Amino acid sequence: MDLTEKQKRFIDFYVETGNATEAAKKAGYKAGSEKAYQNIGSENLGKLGVFIKERLAEIEDARIAGADEVLRVITSVLRSKKATNKDRLRAAELMGKRHGLFRDKVELSGADGGAVAFRWDDG
Repeated sequence: MDLTEKQKRFIDFYVETGNATEAAKKAGYKAGSEKAYQNIGSENLGKLGVFIKERLAEIEDARIAGADEVLRVITSVLRSKKATNKDRLRAAELMGKRHGLFRDKVELSGADGGAVAFRWDDG
């Protein structure tokens, strides 16, 4: 579905205000009464709900750091000459964990102290 300019503005103003009536007014819809603006806002919420959700998801994605960004920050701390040794060591530890460089030694024994049998089931 191709959106009109008014619909695009409605989506932006609705995301900004959270109020469909106000968004209809700001987007440039013409109505003779407050009730008419409410109706336009309500209709647009029904028609444009999917696009509003997509826009909210885009905004949320922009606010939250993704995995790549987190790894870039950790790498920059690790390589920084200005970071403290403690900070650089912590960054190295986090990167090592990320790349599976450290393995905890786990010892298992059965109830009688003997070996534990494992059965691997591929599906």
